[in-house]
Amino acid sequence: MRLTKIKDIKGFRIFKDFEWPENLDDFARFNLIYGLNGSGKTTLTSIFSDLEHRRGASALSLNFEFGGETVNGKLPQISSIPPVRVFNRSYIEHAIFEDPAQQELAPVFYLGEDSIEKKKRISELRSEVEEIVAELNTLSSQKTSNERAFEKFCRERASAIKDAFTRPGGRFNNYNRPAFESRAQELLIDSPARLDEAEKERLLGVTRSQPMSCS
Repeated sequence: MRLTKIKDIKGFRIFKDFEWPENLDDFARFNLIYGLNGSGKTTLTSIFSDLEHRRGASALSLNFEFGGETVNGKLPQISSIPPVRVFNRSYIEHAIFEDPAQQELAPVFYLGEDSIEKKKRISELRSEVEEIVAELNTLSSQKTSNERAFEKFCRERASAIKDAFTRPGGRFNNYNRPAFESRAQELLIDSPARLDEAEKERLLGVTRSQPMSCS
């Protein structure tokens, strides 16, 4: 079953009161419709697009003939008609150029209305990825800053220990940051009791008053 004629179009844009002339042949398998600008070619594609999507036309009256059966264009959803596909300017703008993320023609084309929804989802996911990447960059910067601060702390603590315990031939004479970090990791595992300030000063006084062993 195929479209044989548009029986009438009334009250729709340029078609005020169109009826299919009796001397006009029915549509064949292939048809070419041509005319001057403003003669209704684009309007016809809009009519067929409504039919494709089973949308009721806004015309006062619109009737098609499919294989001898009349189809009301204002109520196409209740009729059994073959699939209709329309490729016009509106389709191109909707199925190729319509992109919420960009208004320019992209190097990759997404054809078909089903693909448009996927393309919109891709645009949404692309925005989410950009946000995640920005957050990762921030966290990476914070991590680098924290690592540098930790290295500075370990270096300063190692230097303080070296200054406090350096003696001729002493084992702390070459004390450095890696040694401090290694010992700090051991203390984290062993979890010894932490000295208060008074006890720490007392022990430091003892070490300053006695020569360090070379062993």
